[in-house]
Amino acid sequence: MYFSRAFFFSALFFAISVVATAQQNTQFGISTSVGFGEEVNWKLRHHGKLESKANDTYSTTKGLGAFYLYKFSPNISLGLEGRLFWWNTEELDDEDYASSKMVDISPVVRLNKPLASNITGYLKLNPGFSINIPSADLDDDGETWRNSFGYNIAAFLGMEFPISNEIAANIDFGYIYHDTFGKIKVDNNGSVYVFDYEFYGGQFHINLGMVF
Repeated sequence: MYFSRAFFFSALFFAISVVATAQQNTQFGISTSVGFGEEVNWKLRHHGKLESKANDTYSTTKGLGAFYLYKFSPNISLGLEGRLFWWNTEELDDEDYASSKMVDISPVVRLNKPLASNITGYLKLNPGFSINIPSADLDDDGETWRNSFGYNIAAFLGMEFPISNEIAANIDFGYIYHDTFGKIKVDNNGSVYVFDYEFYGGQFHINLGMVF
């Protein structure tokens, strides 16, 4: 009986210690993002044949994000991040087209380096999956733009610093490249054609976040 009780309380103490350690090593965060510069390109194909291609300059991109990180060691954190961007080109923006949306779901590898008292520098790598949701304003003259799917490659340098016992702030700067593939349905007086399109390009981004 004594052995059973000792084993029970030892197991309970161990479980509480594991949960407490996990909570200390777990981070949840939210962020805002501004993207600027660079070009977006697109290609249009029909039955695999290149029909046309063009490019334009990105207008300012705005974004929101949320992420989860688990610190496996003082120098390595792994996690998952979701991002939502509202993006457009300068030409379409000038013509008052509504923004398209880009959704990113990306695993995160973050390499941490203490810089000073309570300040951590980091390199964040988070390539992942992307969904582009074209603006409804693109659907005209019998054209219907469907969502496109692809990938993103992202890398950031940043720093994190506490602003209270429970909350930290971070700021990072980096680059995100997107490449997605979708279809356009064109109805030309009853004759329906389906084209393949590709959007690809990258932008520099500044992210500001809060970590809990």
